[in-house]
Amino acid sequence: MVNDRRKIATVGRDFTVDELDAAVRRVFAQYPKVNGRPNEAAIAVALVRKVREPLRPVLAIMRRDFVSA
Repeated sequence: MVNDRRKIATVGRDFTVDELDAAVRRVFAQYPKVNGRPNEAAIAVALVRKVREPLRPVLAIMRRDFVSA
């Protein structure tokens, strides 16, 4: 028997491989391809822009702990 479900702990639920594949394809579809391939650089920039503000306090704590170490 093949297990086609994967637990994503941070989300707190199981997904089928097909569901995960569809999610990846939805992300790829949002950005124009480069030489026929997904534009990974554009996807990375979009991700950073999305998490930059929410992560600002975490980065401040990390920098403070690094400087005091």
